[in-house]
Amino acid sequence: MIFAYDAGKSGIAAGGSNSMQKRKPKSFFKMTPQEKEAFVRRIEKGIPQSKLRPLSARDNLLWQAARRGPGRPKAAPDQKSVAVQVTFKPKLLAAIDDAARKRGITRAQLLAEGAKLALMKKSA
Repeated sequence: MIFAYDAGKSGIAAGGSNSMQKRKPKSFFKMTPQEKEAFVRRIEKGIPQSKLRPLSARDNLLWQAARRGPGRPKAAPDQKSVAVQVTFKPKLLAAIDDAARKRGITRAQLLAEGAKLALMKKSA
């Protein structure tokens, strides 16, 4: 199970009686050596179990999306490509690869274009 850190009041600065603003963290590189040392000690100590809580449904969706990564957009089922295995004589395959390279397309694209042309000729 994944847990989220519940910072509580530690991330809030008291500015006045009714002003509750989040404190902007100071850059590590702008800290004094004493501040850096205190920061490192706090980080090394870890997060206590009492400050952890289960992810909300929304946070869980965001976590799953982040783990999955950007990836490729999902194609509609009728637009997905289907892998097929075809066999060619070596000379014909070399000619197909040559033609595809000259056009700046992949072998699969060239074969798909050829199949579309053959189907259009047959139906006309």
